[in-house]
Amino acid sequence: YLWMFFGLAITFGLALYMTLNSMSVMEFVALHTELYLGASVASIIFVFVIGFFVAKMPPTLAKIVFVLYAADMGILITPTLLLYELGSVVFVFGITSAIYLILAVIGLVSKKDMSKLGPVLLVSLIGLLVYSLISIFFIHSRMNDIIIGCVGIIIFMGFTVYDNNRIKKQF
Repeated sequence: YLWMFFGLAITFGLALYMTLNSMSVMEFVALHTELYLGASVASIIFVFVIGFFVAKMPPTLAKIVFVLYAADMGILITPTLLLYELGSVVFVFGITSAIYLILAVIGLVSKKDMSKLGPVLLVSLIGLLVYSLISIFFIHSRMNDIIIGCVGIIIFMGFTVYDNNRIKKQF
């Protein structure tokens, strides 16, 4: 959990630094086009490298890849910080962190075996992705977007509890 905190600190710190040194999204993109495009491509590569190879990496290399990924995410979220008031973003980040902490603690202290929850969550996520793709072409409504967002949040809240419960059982 300390590494997760460290990664979030790198992401938010770099994004905050870049936000405070840019006037607008347009200025950021204009001044950092290559950096932003490189970070976009790198994020896709990081996802595959971390997903497929992290278990086989030496611990030091895995930590380096994680730190680089955290920095990459900091570059990618900078335009988001430029679009909204900084106070609002910090408030939402704090609320999100608190909710994550609560869900992680539930997963860690629960005596219930949640291993059967994993496949249900995975199928739910795949179903949501398929529905989202279909709705891009056929269902154009604000309410549909809200429903997709809410269902996605619920699914990932479930993944947070499930993953922390699984981590507890492994270690």
